[in-house]
Order: sequence, then C-alpha cells, then structure tokens
Amino acid sequence: MAVAANRDELLSRPAEGFSVQDNAIFAPKDLVHGGTWIGFNPHGLLAALTNRFGAGRDPARRSRGEIPKIALGASDANDAAQRLLGLSAADFNPFHALVADQRTARVVWSDGETLHGLILGPGVHVITERSFQSVPPARATRIGRLLKHTNRFDPNVLMHVLSDRHPGGIDAPMVDLEEFDYGTRSSVIAGLGPDGVICWESPDRPSFGSFVDRSSDLEAFRIISGNEASSPS
Repeated sequence: MAVAANRDELLSRPAEGFSVQDNAIFAPKDLVHGGTWIGFNPHGLLAALTNRFGAGRDPARRSRGEIPKIALGASDANDAAQRLLGLSAADFNPFHALVADQRTARVVWSDGETLHGLILGPGVHVITERSFQSVPPARATRIGRLLKHTNRFDPNVLMHVLSDRHPGGIDAPMVDLEEFDYGTRSSVIAGLGPDGVICWESPDRPSFGSFVDRSSDLEAFRIISGNEASSPS
C-alpha cells in the first residue's frame, strides 16, 4: 500500500508536522481544532481525508479532522470503513476519507446528507476534493497523466508530481493561491509493506528538495506503540 498526498488549506491556519499523538497515531496536527488529515496507527492502517467541493461549510458541525482519528482506532481498513459508515453524515461537512492497509483500500465519502462507501481495486487511484461527481475533475486528470508511465512506487517521481504547478490555479497538483490565503501546505509520500515502511514528509509547500525522510520515525512508532498495545495491562 502506498500513498502520495498534498494538503490544501488556508495558508494562515496553524499546523504541526508528523509526530506521535497520544501513543496511538503517527500524524500531523491541525492546531485550530486538534484533528488531522492523514495518519497511521501501529497496525499499519492509513487514514486520509479531503474536503468535498460544492457544498457550503456549516461551522456548527463537528470538525472533519476527527474523522481520521476515528478511523485509526480500528485494526484494519474494513473495520475502519465500518466505523466511518456508522457516523451521522449530518454531523460533518462533506468529505472523502480513504482507509487502507496492506490488503484492502476503501473510501467513505459524504455529501453532508448521505454516507457512501466503496472498495478500491488494484492500481492507481486519484482522489481530490471534486471526486465522485458526474464530470471527471481536471486536477485528477492532470495527475493521472503525470502518473501514466509510472509502474512502481518511486518517491522521486511522486515528489515531482506533488510539486507540479501546472496548469495553475485550483487544477494544479500543487495549488498556489496566495491572493486567497489558500494553497498546498504540506505533502506526504508513504509506503507500508512486508519489507518495511517508507515515509517522506514535506512540512511546507512541496518541492523536490523540501521532503524529509521520516521512515525511521514511522517505523519506531509502529514498533514501540505496537509493543505497548500488546503488553498486558
């Protein structure tokens, strides 16, 4: 299982990079509501989140940053998806949530009124804030073209894709809209498999030279937290 993800958000919204939270998850942290948008647990489960375009934001609803944390309380992707499908869609603004382990990848998404679930088959999948609509999003099409000739997990290739600014505006893989205080804030490239883990993080706007190797931190978290979780109380 491998993932490459950009986080698009208000440029002025404070956040921290990857760290161990509550001895339970390895994830970055939103400093406004305390949630996250991507993370891992000791079982090798990944949970990631995007907003969903096209619906107004209701500030009275719960923070979507809670959703990956709820998913990461599960032991595998199927369990995580069931936990998310058991939520009330009316409690959160629209979202897309990806949960994946070494065997299964599933998506749970909401239009703010109804929850939908699907299983992702083998291959490359591109999920953006405009996914699962009648018209393929231009951003996903651009990313798909950049990945067209990639037949293996190569962090160097993915760094270039996540840093790509063309064709510009909201349809570029890397969004840069400073005039609206909005854009790509950080990136992560991660792979979890039987041979170990790979984790590269760009704590700021991505460029080929901005990524830091966090693989040893993720592996140490999985070993230490996994041992603690299996120890008798």
